[in-house]
Amino acid sequence: MRLKKRITEILRILLCAVFIVSGGLLFEMHLSDGNMQQYRKISSKNKKNVLINNAIDWGKLLKTNPDVYAWIEVPGTSIDYAIACASEEENFYLYHNVEKKIEFSGMIFSQKKNARDFSDPVTVLYGHNMRNGSMFADLNKYENPHFLNKHDVIYIYQPDRILVYKIFSAGEMDNRNILDVFDFSAGIDPKYIKVVKKNMGKKMQLKKTEHLLTLSTCAGVDTKRRVVHGKFVRKILVYKN
Repeated sequence: MRLKKRITEILRILLCAVFIVSGGLLFEMHLSDGNMQQYRKISSKNKKNVLINNAIDWGKLLKTNPDVYAWIEVPGTSIDYAIACASEEENFYLYHNVEKKIEFSGMIFSQKKNARDFSDPVTVLYGHNMRNGSMFADLNKYENPHFLNKHDVIYIYQPDRILVYKIFSAGEMDNRNILDVFDFSAGIDPKYIKVVKKNMGKKMQLKKTEHLLTLSTCAGVDTKRRVVHGKFVRKILVYKN
């Protein structure tokens, strides 16, 4: 009887330990947010409401992680994060943070097929759809056309410039790798333009020579991705900090 009682107590302790560890992992999985605001500064604007200086502490950020090459901000959403491209395996930042430590929220990242200067016809950025609304979770809000019309700007910060994109399309795509499926060697693949136009939320002329930014996150099912598309509209030169 005593042995049976001890075994029961040990099993209870083990089950409690498993529950605590599992709970901690689930908490981190759904509530972590990358902890990157320590690198964010308050941006300044001139009288025309144009950003005139760099809002990112690039010295600190690049010292922490040289894989970081840009920062994305979508006003009106919680999207305000560093962007990395892994020097390790392709999807390293799917589950690693800016300090290269394992974290379920990962980082916003691009694949090696894309140039870091956003000169490709289509640049694809990936991020998790976190339950606490961090990373790319706010892409879900673009299901509402009124939200799209009100929050249609994307800022991409780099050390010497800010790239401005206008959001014009949002919806779902299949989960195939966009950069593998479509041919962007001579500009935007006409097949991709057709796909993008299916989800167009506002009228926008698209030519093969455009530069598009596609934000991609999971859509709740393995076969679908939620995507938001922006068209490059201008470049702002900034003061280096």
